[in-house]
Amino acid sequence: MKVFKHMTALVLALVMAAALAVTAYAATVTVKYREFVYSSQITFRQYDYSQSTSPTVVNMTISATSSLGSGSALYHVKYANGTVAYCIQPGVHSDDSGSYVQGSSGCWYNLPASVQSAIALALACGYPSADYGTASGDRNSSAIINAEKWAATQAIIWELICEYRSAYTYDDWGYSPFYDCVDTSRYPTFELWYGEIAAAMQSANEIPSFAAYAELWADVIELKKNAAGSYTASVTDTNGVLSAYNFTANSGNGVTFTRKGNTLTITATAAAAKNLLGEKTYSATGSAFEMDPDEAVLCWYDRTGRYQAMASYTGVGRDPVRVYIKIRAVEEKGNLTINKVDAETGKALAGVTYRLFDVSGNKVADATTGADGKAVFNDLAQGKYSYQEISAPSGYVVDNTKYQITISATALNITAKRTNALAKGSITIRKVDATGAPLAGAELLLETSADGKTWTEVGRVTTDNTGIAKWENLKTGVQYRVTETKAPAGYTLLTEPLFAGVLDSSNRDVTITACNNAGFILPFTGSTGFTTYIVLAALMLCMGVYFCKKIEMKENTK
Repeated sequence: MKVFKHMTALVLALVMAAALAVTAYAATVTVKYREFVYSSQITFRQYDYSQSTSPTVVNMTISATSSLGSGSALYHVKYANGTVAYCIQPGVHSDDSGSYVQGSSGCWYNLPASVQSAIALALACGYPSADYGTASGDRNSSAIINAEKWAATQAIIWELICEYRSAYTYDDWGYSPFYDCVDTSRYPTFELWYGEIAAAMQSANEIPSFAAYAELWADVIELKKNAAGSYTASVTDTNGVLSAYNFTANSGNGVTFTRKGNTLTITATAAAAKNLLGEKTYSATGSAFEMDPDEAVLCWYDRTGRYQAMASYTGVGRDPVRVYIKIRAVEEKGNLTINKVDAETGKALAGVTYRLFDVSGNKVADATTGADGKAVFNDLAQGKYSYQEISAPSGYVVDNTKYQITISATALNITAKRTNALAKGSITIRKVDATGAPLAGAELLLETSADGKTWTEVGRVTTDNTGIAKWENLKTGVQYRVTETKAPAGYTLLTEPLFAGVLDSSNRDVTITACNNAGFILPFTGSTGFTTYIVLAALMLCMGVYFCKKIEMKENTK
């Protein structure tokens, strides 16, 4: 189907060209056009359909497949004032006897406005308006190369007129009867110039990708502080047109714009950055091709209407486009991450709260560790800070140390590992008699349990002369139990635990006062006064209980 389409288009082009060639001298202008008469005139050489000529300064041969006919020649012609002209009526004769005057011909007015603008763009991007340099290693003379440039421009103009392409794209890339008719083996740079002109047309209205047509639409480019203390940012133009826009003209007052390829680097000194804390707008102009064809294109026509119309570029159609960018100097923000772990096991600790202070000691923010043991402070401006732990999980000792940090361009993200030690506790048993006097010689057992069912011995301690038994450096957060395994001599054994509970941050050091009652010896059987002993023992027991309770109440209310 595609091949059929191409063949159909080619046939139509050939028919059109043949028809134009046959009726060239009989053509009449059906649309009234304005006439502008100037003193300067131009004479063109006639197309030669009968012979093939070797390339000279003024012509280049087209292959026999040309829609213009076998052996036809394209002529590189000039105005009387030296300006290059181009045919805008493919297949219509020109004649060296014809006198041309400047003005818009009927042929030009019959073209759609979009095609007129496209021709203006092709003239602005083509030869000799745009200079694409010299092909490396090309064997042809500069004159022939210029003729090839002219031929490439002419081919594109004919494509536009015949609607094989738009101003910026091909309707069907790779198919053009005008491009294909050139013998590129004889004229090797034709293809190069053709591609250069086409690419220039396609990018003619593009602006740098990071810029905007209006100040209101411009995005802000942030200059960030570097290790040297200056502020900088680099942006890349993905449209590839940066070279056409002069941003470097904005350099000054401590701000510089440097272009390298398609990358623009903006740098501001520390002093200049103070004036860039708010947004500041910069602009640049470029060579866009937004033009009025009536101003950019100069037409030449034959008063008789028998010969082809010609067009040239006036050189005034380029309308410089102003584009805008906004810049702002910002200091990169930093982060502080505190990893909190158990000092012994390395296990992450949740629920630890830290407070961050600025250089003056003012509170900045609080952060509490999560299940991962991390407390994070984000978006910190560069400068000096301190942080301190203000709460710890139950059973752990609070670390009261104030740690110092500095957020800078070279140290934006700081991570610190901090540990918490389990809080240590103690259990103290004070043994007394009914009068409050210390009791030595009581043997006490300390046990611990994880579940309250299975108990493991921690250690045994015997009360000293002060009646004290003590266990220190005990882990908090676990269950403990103290029982009496041996009473002091002459005193009854306490069967109930003296202490049973958990040591924690609110109950870390425990002191218990325990009272032992005095024991007694039963009289031998048959002795006198047995009843008296019974009564006395009962009275002593009651008094002992009374005084022990009184002492316990007194101790527990201290």
